[in-house]
Amino acid sequence: MLGALEVQQRAGLQEMLGDDITSTDVDGWVWIVATVRFEGDRDPVGARGVDEMGERHDALVDDAMVSIDQNHTREVRALMPQLGAAASFGKKIFNADASLVRIANAYDMQLRETNSQLSRASQFKSEFLAKMSHQLRTPLTGIIGFCEVLTQGMDGELGVDQAQDVAEIHKSGLVLLELVNDILDLSKIEAGKLEIASQEVDLPSVVDQVIASMHQIAESKALELTCDLSSEVSKVKGDPVRVREILTNLVSNAIKFTPAGSVAIRGMPVGAMAEISVLDTGIGIEPAAHQRIFEEFQQASDKISRSYGGTGLGLSIARKLVELQGGQMGLESEPGKGSRFWFTLPIDKHAAPLSAA
Repeated sequence: MLGALEVQQRAGLQEMLGDDITSTDVDGWVWIVATVRFEGDRDPVGARGVDEMGERHDALVDDAMVSIDQNHTREVRALMPQLGAAASFGKKIFNADASLVRIANAYDMQLRETNSQLSRASQFKSEFLAKMSHQLRTPLTGIIGFCEVLTQGMDGELGVDQAQDVAEIHKSGLVLLELVNDILDLSKIEAGKLEIASQEVDLPSVVDQVIASMHQIAESKALELTCDLSSEVSKVKGDPVRVREILTNLVSNAIKFTPAGSVAIRGMPVGAMAEISVLDTGIGIEPAAHQRIFEEFQQASDKISRSYGGTGLGLSIARKLVELQGGQMGLESEPGKGSRFWFTLPIDKHAAPLSAA
């Protein structure tokens, strides 16, 4: 017989659930909810009802698991063709990648070989130009020297026509010697064999030398040639011969392309560098040609080349010489408004300061 308390609990449970059977664990978590119709005494909370409820719970769980397994199996089988196609596609991609890698490696090897051949050819060209320039410069120097001897009358006075002819030979020889020297410098730079000194350079002295060599040409065109150097850039670090060569090239170009007005040399400090500028009131340069004129054998335009001559090597060599001394070169110019070419060199920090006058 059941105790009064158990009967009361079962009656309450029966009243609450009715025919809806809920299987729970001891902690009250709900697992299965189902509707069960009992016959006979309709005692869902008796011993037999509890056992049947447990068996029903287990059966429902088993059925659910079987159903899940079957559904999962069907879904997996349905996906197998797609998975196979994906695997085949992945294999094709892998093979394609492998082929691309082989092709890229082959092109890389070919490119390396081509670059090596070009490098050797460039080296041979530089060596050839260097040797030929030396061979050309020796007889040219002799020709120029004998022209000067004749012009000075050391072998007797020349007639007017003879003097003019010798002067033209001398002028042409100097032009050709300049070209040979440019080619020789370029070949040395490309071969990495150009020696650059690194020492204190007296910039005012270099500027005076350049002005002395250029003032007659400037005067022949009625151009004013001036200089204005800050005392802070009186000493720079570099190669005195090469600095003079750079400045001579810039001043010579400024005079050549300035029909009227002036050419000025300026120098001022910019941080730890000295900025040396050559300004002119000449024809100016189109913006599109600003970079091109620093390339080898290039000028601003074919018209400029025909009108003014030149080989297009001067600025290219000048920029390389500046860079070899730790500086930079650039320009500012507009057509009809003149030009400003500038380059920088390190200020010699160890130079003794100038004493006040």
